[in-house]
Amino acid sequence: VRRRVANGGVPCHGLDLADGHPVRPPRQRLLDPLGLTASWYQAAEPPRAPGTTAYRMLRVKGAWQWRVAAPASDIMPFRSVVTAAGGAGSIAATALDAARWMRAYATGGVVSQAMLALMIADVSVTAADGATIPYGLGVQAVLVGGRPALGHSGRFLGFRNVARYLTDSGITIAVLTNQGVVDPRRIEESLMDIVLPPPTPTPTPTPSPSGSPGATGSPSSSGSSGA
Repeated sequence: VRRRVANGGVPCHGLDLADGHPVRPPRQRLLDPLGLTASWYQAAEPPRAPGTTAYRMLRVKGAWQWRVAAPASDIMPFRSVVTAAGGAGSIAATALDAARWMRAYATGGVVSQAMLALMIADVSVTAADGATIPYGLGVQAVLVGGRPALGHSGRFLGFRNVARYLTDSGITIAVLTNQGVVDPRRIEESLMDIVLPPPTPTPTPTPSPSGSPGATGSPSSSGSSGA
C-alpha cells in the first residue's frame, strides 16, 4: 500500500468543510486571530518580515557546490512555484510565528479538539504500515529525544523546515533553513537538549569495603552500645 499526501487548493468562497463556516481569507481566519504578525500569504500580501534566499546543492565538475535556487525576490523561493502551490506552500513566516502556529495547531487552537483527536488517531494507520515518520491527518507524531511530539516537517525548493510541539512539556521548537539538503532535525534535537537537558541520573549506591548488604560506603552506625 502506498500513501501520498494530497494538497488541494481551496478558493476563498463556498463552505469550509472543517467547521461549516464560510471560507475566509487566511489572514482573517487564521493569522490575525492567532497573533501571527510576521506571517503572510505570499503573492497576495506584501512581506511582513525580511525574506531570505533559497539554496540548493548541485554537482559541478565533479564537486558539490551550494547554488542560489532563484534570483532575489519578495516571494520565496520564486513566484511561479509559490502561486502554483497555493495553500500547500504560499504562507511565509518567521521561526517564532511558525512555533506559535504549531503550538496552536497541536493544542486545539486551530481545529476543534474532536477533529484534532481524529487527526492524531490516524497516525496508528501509517505506523502499522511501517512509515518512517508516523503521519496522521496533517500531523506527524514522533519522538524527539525520547519525548512525544506533534508537528510537521518538509522541504520546498531550497528550504527545509521542521516544527514540533512537545506534548509533555508544552515547549515548541521550530527550525527554518534556507537549504534543502541537511535535515534540520539535528538542530531541533540540539535545541531541545538546551531547553530540556536530560535529567541527572540517580547515583548508584557504592558498596562498603566490608561488602555488608545494604551498605552505602559510610561508617556503620549499628555497632554495639552495651558492655
